Amino acid sequence: RLELNWQAFDDEGMACLVECCPGLEVLLLDRAEYWTDSTVQRIVASLPSLEHFRLRASSMLSDQSLYELQQAPHRLQILEVEPSYAMSTYMMDQLKASMAGPSGDHVPSSFSSFMAAQLFGLASPERTSPAQLRVLKPLDEDNPALTLWPEVNFRIRNRR
Repeated sequence: RLELNWQAFDDEGMACLVECCPGLEVLLLDRAEYWTDSTVQRIVASLPSLEHFRLRASSMLSDQSLYELQQAPHRLQILEVEPSYAMSTYMMDQLKASMAGPSGDHVPSSFSSFMAAQLFGLASPERTSPAQLRVLKPLDEDNPALTLWPEVNFRIRNRR
Protein backbone atom coordinates (compact mmCIF):
# COMPACT_ATOMS: atom_id res chain seq x y z
CA ARG A 1 0.00 0.00 0.00
CA LEU A 2 1.38 3.41 -0.96
CA GLU A 3 -0.39 6.56 0.14
CA LEU A 4 1.09 10.02 -0.43
CA ASN A 5 -0.70 13.29 0.15
CA TRP A 6 1.93 15.31 -1.71
CA GLN A 7 4.03 14.04 -4.54
CA ALA A 8 5.92 15.67 -7.36
CA PHE A 9 6.49 12.58 -9.47
CA ASP A 10 6.50 13.05 -13.21
CA ASP A 11 6.27 10.23 -15.77
CA GLU A 12 9.83 9.07 -15.04
CA GLY A 13 9.31 9.09 -11.27
CA MET A 14 6.17 7.00 -11.59
CA ALA A 15 7.97 4.62 -13.97
CA CYS A 16 10.59 4.06 -11.27
CA LEU A 17 7.90 3.53 -8.63
CA VAL A 18 5.96 0.91 -10.62
CA GLU A 19 9.17 -0.90 -11.58
CA CYS A 20 10.32 -1.08 -7.96
CA CYS A 21 6.91 -1.95 -6.48
CA PRO A 22 5.15 -4.25 -8.99
CA GLY A 23 3.05 -5.87 -6.26
CA LEU A 24 1.26 -2.69 -5.15
CA GLU A 25 -2.40 -3.30 -4.43
CA VAL A 26 -3.31 0.21 -3.25
CA LEU A 27 -1.93 3.41 -4.82
CA LEU A 28 -3.42 6.60 -3.39
CA LEU A 29 -1.75 9.79 -4.57
CA ASP A 30 -3.27 13.18 -3.87
CA ARG A 31 -1.18 15.12 -6.38
CA ALA A 32 -0.53 14.29 -10.03
CA GLU A 33 0.11 17.66 -11.68
CA TYR A 34 2.96 16.36 -13.84
CA TRP A 35 1.33 13.19 -15.10
CA THR A 36 0.53 12.48 -18.71
CA ASP A 37 -1.64 9.78 -20.24
CA SER A 38 1.42 7.55 -20.57
CA THR A 39 1.80 7.54 -16.77
CA VAL A 40 -1.69 6.10 -16.35
CA GLN A 41 -1.01 3.61 -19.15
CA ARG A 42 2.19 2.48 -17.38
CA ILE A 43 0.39 2.10 -14.03
CA VAL A 44 -2.38 -0.02 -15.56
CA ALA A 45 0.09 -2.17 -17.50
CA SER A 46 2.73 -2.56 -14.78
CA LEU A 47 0.71 -3.08 -11.61
CA PRO A 48 -1.29 -6.28 -12.14
CA SER A 49 -2.33 -6.52 -8.47
CA LEU A 50 -3.68 -2.97 -8.24
CA GLU A 51 -7.14 -3.00 -6.62
CA HIS A 52 -7.53 0.58 -5.32
CA PHE A 53 -6.23 3.57 -7.28
CA ARG A 54 -6.64 7.32 -6.87
CA LEU A 55 -6.02 9.60 -9.85
CA ARG A 56 -6.04 13.36 -9.26
CA ALA A 57 -6.37 15.95 -12.01
CA SER A 58 -3.54 17.04 -14.27
CA SER A 59 -3.75 19.42 -17.20
CA MET A 60 -1.90 16.77 -19.23
CA LEU A 61 -4.42 13.95 -18.66
CA SER A 62 -7.13 13.32 -21.25
CA ASP A 63 -9.77 10.80 -22.31
CA GLN A 64 -6.90 8.44 -23.14
CA SER A 65 -6.31 8.01 -19.38
CA LEU A 66 -9.93 7.10 -18.81
CA TYR A 67 -9.75 4.60 -21.63
CA GLU A 68 -6.62 3.03 -20.09
CA LEU A 69 -8.47 2.68 -16.78
CA GLN A 70 -11.27 0.88 -18.61
CA GLN A 71 -8.73 -1.77 -19.57
CA ALA A 72 -8.21 -2.76 -15.91
CA PRO A 73 -11.68 -2.80 -14.37
CA HIS A 74 -11.61 -6.56 -13.88
CA ARG A 75 -9.07 -6.07 -11.11
CA LEU A 76 -9.79 -2.54 -9.85
CA GLN A 77 -12.26 -2.69 -6.99
CA ILE A 78 -12.10 0.99 -6.07
CA LEU A 79 -11.16 3.73 -8.52
CA GLU A 80 -11.08 7.37 -7.44
CA VAL A 81 -10.84 9.94 -10.25
CA GLU A 82 -10.71 13.72 -10.15
CA PRO A 83 -11.57 14.66 -13.75
CA SER A 84 -9.16 16.91 -15.62
CA TYR A 85 -10.28 19.64 -17.99
CA ALA A 86 -9.36 17.49 -21.01
CA MET A 87 -11.53 14.57 -19.84
CA SER A 88 -14.97 14.48 -21.39
CA THR A 89 -18.15 13.64 -19.53
CA TYR A 90 -18.78 11.08 -22.25
CA MET A 91 -15.63 9.12 -21.34
CA MET A 92 -16.38 9.47 -17.61
CA ASP A 93 -19.81 7.96 -18.32
CA GLN A 94 -18.17 5.15 -20.31
CA LEU A 95 -15.80 4.45 -17.41
CA LYS A 96 -18.72 4.39 -14.97
CA ALA A 97 -20.58 1.96 -17.23
CA SER A 98 -17.54 -0.31 -17.59
CA MET A 99 -17.16 -0.48 -13.80
CA ALA A 100 -20.84 -1.14 -13.18
CA GLY A 101 -20.77 -4.71 -14.44
CA PRO A 102 -20.69 -6.95 -17.50
CA SER A 103 -22.33 -5.76 -20.70
CA GLY A 104 -21.79 -8.81 -22.88
CA ASP A 105 -19.74 -6.86 -25.41
CA HIS A 106 -15.98 -6.92 -25.93
CA VAL A 107 -13.37 -4.30 -25.04
CA PRO A 108 -11.63 -2.87 -28.11
CA SER A 109 -7.87 -3.31 -28.09
CA SER A 110 -6.93 0.35 -28.65
CA PHE A 111 -8.24 3.81 -27.90
CA SER A 112 -8.84 4.53 -31.61
CA SER A 113 -10.78 1.29 -32.13
CA PHE A 114 -12.77 2.07 -28.97
CA MET A 115 -13.71 5.52 -30.31
CA ALA A 116 -14.60 4.07 -33.73
CA ALA A 117 -16.76 1.39 -32.09
CA GLN A 118 -18.52 4.01 -29.98
CA LEU A 119 -19.16 6.26 -33.00
CA PHE A 120 -20.74 3.37 -34.88
CA GLY A 121 -22.49 1.86 -31.85
CA LEU A 122 -20.65 -1.45 -32.12
CA ALA A 123 -19.34 -2.09 -28.62
CA SER A 124 -19.28 -0.98 -25.04
CA PRO A 125 -16.63 -1.78 -22.41
CA GLU A 126 -17.01 -4.88 -20.27
CA ARG A 127 -16.17 -5.77 -16.71
CA THR A 128 -16.59 -9.05 -14.97
CA SER A 129 -17.61 -7.82 -11.49
CA PRO A 130 -19.02 -4.66 -9.92
CA ALA A 131 -16.62 -2.07 -8.55
CA GLN A 132 -16.73 1.42 -7.06
CA LEU A 133 -15.97 4.55 -9.05
CA ARG A 134 -15.61 7.64 -6.89
CA VAL A 135 -15.54 10.98 -8.71
CA LEU A 136 -13.44 13.36 -6.61
CA LYS A 137 -13.64 17.11 -6.26
CA PRO A 138 -10.47 19.22 -6.40
CA LEU A 139 -8.45 19.36 -3.20
CA ASP A 140 -8.94 22.51 -1.15
CA GLU A 141 -5.54 24.15 -0.85
CA ASP A 142 -6.61 25.62 2.51
CA ASN A 143 -7.47 22.17 3.88
CA PRO A 144 -5.73 21.87 7.27
CA ALA A 145 -5.46 18.09 6.84
CA LEU A 146 -2.99 18.60 4.02
CA THR A 147 0.42 19.87 5.18
CA LEU A 148 2.50 21.14 2.29
CA TRP A 149 5.16 23.37 3.82
CA PRO A 150 7.47 23.61 5.77
CA GLU A 151 7.28 19.85 6.17
CA VAL A 152 6.07 17.66 3.36
CA ASN A 153 3.71 15.24 5.02
CA PHE A 154 3.57 11.75 3.54
CA ARG A 155 2.86 8.23 4.65
CA ILE A 156 4.05 5.00 3.17
CA ARG A 157 2.33 1.86 4.29
CA ASN A 158 3.24 -1.65 3.32
CA ARG A 159 0.56 -4.02 4.53
CA ARG A 160 -0.39 -7.54 3.53
